[in-house]
Amino acid sequence: MVLYLLESMEKLSGVSSSLRRVLKSLADLFVLWGIAENSGSFLEAGVLDCGQIQTIRQQVYALMDQLRPEAVSLVDAFDYSDYVLNSPLGRYDGNVYEDLFRWAQRSALNNEQVQPGFYKYLRPLMQSNKSKL
Repeated sequence: MVLYLLESMEKLSGVSSSLRRVLKSLADLFVLWGIAENSGSFLEAGVLDCGQIQTIRQQVYALMDQLRPEAVSLVDAFDYSDYVLNSPLGRYDGNVYEDLFRWAQRSALNNEQVQPGFYKYLRPLMQSNKSKL
């Protein structure tokens, strides 16, 4: 799969240099993340050592940082609807904060003004002489 991906990257034509750079970073992330997630197999086979696995993980984090500004565009490129993503983040209409607020209002945690755990755990602790609250 990795060889096919790398060959496909080399055959890309009619793609801007900025898009090619993003796709290359995404391909690198895919490959390195696969190695990091299956690091046990690579360690057992003696192909990689712990230091190399750590370096790969650091590179995965660096690639994620590098791709973060492109994340919304990359997700949008797959053309999944907001409904399928089940997330208010990256909304098509841009109303992220309004939708986050609506999600919080609908949450079961907000059905009551004070959560039952307060009466069960915190209030007795606060009323006891041992409490430093």
